[in-house]
Amino acid sequence: MRKSLWLYLVSLCTVLPFLYACQEDATENATVEPVFEPDVDSDARSIYLLRQAHKNGKVIEEFIPVFGGKSGYLIRFTDGTTIELLQAKENCNDSFESNPSVFFCIDEDSVWNISRFGSNDTRIINSRLQTPSGKPLKGKAYSMRTSAQQNNYSYNFYEYDDSINAIASYERNYGELSPLIISVVENKLTHELTLTFSDGEQLTFAMSYPQAEEIEWRGMIPVSLNCGDTLALPFIITPDQFVFNHDMNGDSCDIRIISAASNTSFDVNAIELLAVRNRTRNGWAFGDYEVLLTSRHAVDSITIGQIALELTVRDSLSGNHTLTSSPLILSLLPEGMTARPISTLPVVFIDTPSRQTIDSKEEWTKHTSMTIYYPDGSIDYQGTVAIKGRGNYTWLFPKKPYALKLNSKASILGMAADRRWVLLANWIDRTLLRNDVALAIARALDMEWVPSGQFVDLVMNGNYVGNYYLCEQVNVSPERVNIDEYGEGGECLLEVDAYYDEPYKFRSAWRNLPYMVKSPDTEAITPRMFDNIKDYVNNMEAALYDEAQFANKEYRNYIDMESFAKFWIVQELTANHEPGYPKSVFLFKDNSGKLKAGPVWDFDYGTFAQREGYTLHDYLYYPQLFQDSYFTTCVKNVWENSRSRLKSIFTSYISMQADAIRISEESNHHLWPITFDFPAGDEHLTFNEAVERLTEVYKERFYWLDNEISSFK
Repeated sequence: MRKSLWLYLVSLCTVLPFLYACQEDATENATVEPVFEPDVDSDARSIYLLRQAHKNGKVIEEFIPVFGGKSGYLIRFTDGTTIELLQAKENCNDSFESNPSVFFCIDEDSVWNISRFGSNDTRIINSRLQTPSGKPLKGKAYSMRTSAQQNNYSYNFYEYDDSINAIASYERNYGELSPLIISVVENKLTHELTLTFSDGEQLTFAMSYPQAEEIEWRGMIPVSLNCGDTLALPFIITPDQFVFNHDMNGDSCDIRIISAASNTSFDVNAIELLAVRNRTRNGWAFGDYEVLLTSRHAVDSITIGQIALELTVRDSLSGNHTLTSSPLILSLLPEGMTARPISTLPVVFIDTPSRQTIDSKEEWTKHTSMTIYYPDGSIDYQGTVAIKGRGNYTWLFPKKPYALKLNSKASILGMAADRRWVLLANWIDRTLLRNDVALAIARALDMEWVPSGQFVDLVMNGNYVGNYYLCEQVNVSPERVNIDEYGEGGECLLEVDAYYDEPYKFRSAWRNLPYMVKSPDTEAITPRMFDNIKDYVNNMEAALYDEAQFANKEYRNYIDMESFAKFWIVQELTANHEPGYPKSVFLFKDNSGKLKAGPVWDFDYGTFAQREGYTLHDYLYYPQLFQDSYFTTCVKNVWENSRSRLKSIFTSYISMQADAIRISEESNHHLWPITFDFPAGDEHLTFNEAVERLTEVYKERFYWLDNEISSFK
């Protein structure tokens, strides 16, 4: 194949003296033909090996056309050996893009031979020319290219930086080259393959059928189907480009739709397989097909399941074997919805035992299966979990949020491994983006730990239940709130919230704030631990509000100023008034011995609303903190260090996230229209209008706060 061309081209170099301006050992270079490194064979060698294989009765396992059969073939035998052969003029044209090409490239170190099959083929083989003594051949910077003509190959020489204008040409007849394949004939009745060469020689081989690993969908994302419509889904038989010699619609093949998930209520019988069409090219079946599906009956709501194709092939030579496709996420749509992909997001399938409804925030539903698929059908997570409802106010809404507890720690969608996760419903948020954008603001401020999250589509017991935000729960963990909750240092995670519903709770002595101990949890905390936490908070407040202690700045020994500055900026940029109630205010004490603000949480209600002035400036401990110029200086420093990142959220981040969920949002809103009025005031807007307003509100808050902070003394 290409290897013999290399040797012929190398020999040409001896009659084209302009190509080489050798820098040393000129006598040897002028009289001795250069050779390739030992791993490069010639076409003559390939033909010899092919004859030997035929003589020894080898059976062809794969016969793979290279670049559509226009450049040559790769032959693989059942014993694992391979041979490469070059294709002759038949089925070729004279364009470089479609023909075997050989380049000589000469740099300052040596002369290199570069073989490639075409601009769309990524396989490139480099070989350095050298003399028999092993010295690299050196020369000027020229290149050489070949193209197939009617009766010969044409070799064109170019300046190294000009691949268009040839400076010299040379032609060589096919007859002077090693024999090349001019035809390949397959006999499907006898399972034989006959190769015919340019010198008239024919070799006939028995051919076995490769056992493909699977059926693979062609670039599919989750797709949808209305009752009575037809859906064409392309797929290939892998490995790619092997010759599949069976009629997919014939007696030797049985193909059917099966469920790709266990413990699912999705009715796969609702899908009917109408036909399989063979997509052939140039008479060769590359294992490239499409299957036609339809829905047998209408559905009342969006139903999503995982289906697969199962193909059983009966073959007298290789025996029966079954191939199964990768999973495909398919949704059935009710009347009135346009058939389209439900989402380009990951899809979470949750199936409870006996399709049990999740109607409790207290009781975990155990032995629940959960599988998370990426849009291409690959699995991110598969395992058993426990699930229950979550939230206070949000649990009362039609679209329910959920808490998840995995059987063991696992990474989900690229996030750090843990057992505890949440599914936020965002029902009152027309954009679905407020929580995500607020967390992005916290990350831009480089807060110590910020929950990560990913938008997903959730399928519960076979029914599509909408777009959810799958994110990390606020809890103690080495990858989350990293504290030693069982140590002697009094490290803890606290929540200040008016719901005041945890077992271990107290009102602070100076501000009467509703503190709850989240960690240590109820099973680990002791009365002494609880008293130490309460004493620490009360001492902190005394240092902040007692006139003498505040004058001595003793509160700085209790409060981490930078974290409180970052927490304040997040709440002001999002126009979040809830911490003032207070609600969802998390604080933690780590081994620094100081109380830190965060993690930030809960931004779906009333945030990014059009309002003027501060939202947190006059609440919690901030009125007193702003009495100290040290704190205002800390706020200014944090802002200046984060300003460009905070600005990028309204210049690019919001629109990027909106585009990512656009398809999913439409399906979600069809299922869960907002039926009440809320403080944010966007529930009656379209998605695009709501996103535009969120962006403008954040932009206005950014520039307003930028001006306010710059005026701090």
